[in-house]
Amino acid sequence: MSSRARVVVVGLEDGPECCAGPGLLACLEGRQRVALATRACESGAFRPGIAEEFALCPAEGSAPLEQGALALASKTRACVLVPGSAGVANSLAGTAARLARRGVRALVPTPAAVAALAPSQLALTCKRARVRSVWTREIPPDATAEQLLASSVWPLTLLGGLGLRRRAMDAMEALRHARSLRSLGASAVYASSPSPRALVECCVAITSEGKSLGSCSVRVLEDDERLRPWLAVTIEDERLERATLALARTARIRGPLLVTFVLTGGEPHVLDAQAAFPSWIEICLREGPNLPRLAVEAALGARMPRARRVPAGTLLSQVAHDVVVDPLGPAARAIFR
Repeated sequence: MSSRARVVVVGLEDGPECCAGPGLLACLEGRQRVALATRACESGAFRPGIAEEFALCPAEGSAPLEQGALALASKTRACVLVPGSAGVANSLAGTAARLARRGVRALVPTPAAVAALAPSQLALTCKRARVRSVWTREIPPDATAEQLLASSVWPLTLLGGLGLRRRAMDAMEALRHARSLRSLGASAVYASSPSPRALVECCVAITSEGKSLGSCSVRVLEDDERLRPWLAVTIEDERLERATLALARTARIRGPLLVTFVLTGGEPHVLDAQAAFPSWIEICLREGPNLPRLAVEAALGARMPRARRVPAGTLLSQVAHDVVVDPLGPAARAIFR
């Protein structure tokens, strides 16, 4: 891909509200990067040297987001648009054809793909893909604390789609989180219990022809109440890759797909899936393959190398406290060799 080809990354949340946007810009270093923030206070925009150009457009989930992306792409002569979060990806779902008419290739899902990955349909999509999934149930808007106490094992995971997730330790917290997810745009909130403390995730990138560009799997070592990984290490597990690719084929994903798994009895079960790159995507930079860069190059028609996995043993930390690492473990060898 020519280094003069401009790439627009939409969504720059960093810090406590982190999304993939700042990491994607880091993965695309050396290209002409245009950073499009959806809010003026998105702290990823303040990373030094993260992009060559910046712009601000209205909040995600509104028609002006597409209009802002189209206007910026036209103004900067951008060639590729990459969503920086699941929320942005879902908001721009179905815009690929309109952007293509303006000369912009967008790594966005179709509305059908978004629907297939929604919490209300994910179990059915997993069944069609012959992939195991965790059991979930919908929390009605009028649910009471007494009802949750009688039917739940704590802690509880709440799933609202759009990349919205919460972990609740008690019934009152669950109700508060459910209201919050609905206020953020979730049409329905689903719950899974007990909430897992050991999550693994797998990300793949798929070309417009449906071919895999590569994969990266991580074990989440530490997260927060929103199930956002703050400390993760790459692992190699063919089962995760196979299950993620099966979901991608079933949902007809073109672009990135992130799947969150729970290991139950040693077997991976799908908890959540989003057509977007993960917040830990920078972990691809150390040994590759660099999935965001490959996805952009493939969108521009470049010939792609054979798909491969990111090797095990790379540790990514986004926490602001000391981390103890086993000096004989793979993470330590990856860091200090």
